[in-house]
Amino acid sequence: MNKLTIRQAAIQDLSKLVPIFDDYREYFGQQKNPAQVEQFLFEKFEHLESVIFISQLQDEVVGFAQLYPVFSSLTLQRIWLLNDFFINEEFRGSGVGTQLFAEGRNLLY
Repeated sequence: MNKLTIRQAAIQDLSKLVPIFDDYREYFGQQKNPAQVEQFLFEKFEHLESVIFISQLQDEVVGFAQLYPVFSSLTLQRIWLLNDFFINEEFRGSGVGTQLFAEGRNLLY
């Protein structure tokens, strides 16, 4: 397998992120709607409402994790809720998900 890179996505990654995010929604029974997905993700980037990490092989995004900030009253700190996590079917079982999860965790903490 070529070198896998994992990093925090930026708004410049939007066009690469839309197809896999649409696949994710379809996997869970939603109709594909790239325009609506693009608007949704644009708003998350624009308003800093979530953090998205991507697994990338060359120029293709093969997995992503989206986390939302929530707050703990007990610890008096912000914590991150992993809400969306998806790996392209052809890369499942290859360790991409494990690496994405670990790297995302390291980058946030």
